[in-house]
Amino acid sequence: MDNGTTNKSFGKRSEIPSDDGINSWLPLFFPAESEKVSYFINVEAGYFYISFDLEKNKGDEFIKELTTKATTEGFEFLQKKYSGVGSAWCKLDIIPEQGDGKHIFIIGKDKDKDTYYMSSISDNGKFNNTKHTENWARYCTSSNFFE
Repeated sequence: MDNGTTNKSFGKRSEIPSDDGINSWLPLFFPAESEKVSYFINVEAGYFYISFDLEKNKGDEFIKELTTKATTEGFEFLQKKYSGVGSAWCKLDIIPEQGDGKHIFIIGKDKDKDTYYMSSISDNGKFNNTKHTENWARYCTSSNFFE
């Protein structure tokens, strides 16, 4: 029985088939060099969680792109799923398979490993300026929504 959820793992980002459902959830900034990719999608509820590893130098490059820290609530949002989160950021980006609307992502890094965690806090993937602005203010430290 299909309950609208999917849970899968891949050794590398490049091993994920082009027709795999996770591709309709991943933003442009998702690292192509990701390894040990594991994800959970709940289509009915409209959310996903993904974890992945990056080699140290690739991780350092990735973190440089993450300029907006998450609020305590944003940090705790990820920490509920991944207890190892040591720091967290927010980022706006498009999901190519969902058009031009920007989505809000919370990205965390494990405090002890080169493992990263990510989820979207966009309202079921539907762009709604009011709801997005509220979520940005709630989960992200920057007051500039369209940075």
